[in-house]
Amino acid sequence: MKLLLFLILLPAVSVAQYGYGAPLIPSIRTRDYYIELAPYWQATQPNEGDTLVILMSPYGTARDKFRENITLSIRNIYDNQTKDLFDYAHYLGEEFKKNDPSAVLMEDKLKKDRNDQQYWFLTFQVQFNNITLIIEQRYYLKNHRIFILSFCHQNKGDRYNTWLGNQIMKSFYMM
Repeated sequence: MKLLLFLILLPAVSVAQYGYGAPLIPSIRTRDYYIELAPYWQATQPNEGDTLVILMSPYGTARDKFRENITLSIRNIYDNQTKDLFDYAHYLGEEFKKNDPSAVLMEDKLKKDRNDQQYWFLTFQVQFNNITLIIEQRYYLKNHRIFILSFCHQNKGDRYNTWLGNQIMKSFYMM
């Protein structure tokens, strides 16, 4: 009986303590970065191109038409390219707008994460298949490499998966 009561109360305690549910426990730690994962999100680590990690949310509801996603990619900066975080973030932001004419820049500023590391933050709003999407991008500079952390979610979409995505974004830091 005590075990049954414990199993019934455990989820309620988790929801009360963390807002929406259990804390983010699984993580990816490399020599360059650390990021926490969310329960039920699918994580893949492609072995090709600039992309290091892709995280995909489950569908929030039966009517949900979009899966929130986070990607982490890396780009090397060569000697003939700019080494300034501001310039590089804006260069990639302009490339983003060229590739998607519907993109509207909503936020553009230098920020610090919870570990006091600086990153450049860009937020775009885009239209995709009659869905309004928000794309948040963080640009970190380390050892002549740009780490790009992007979070794509539906504007006014699934609140729980958007909340989890924001928690994942906040968990990221450079080693």
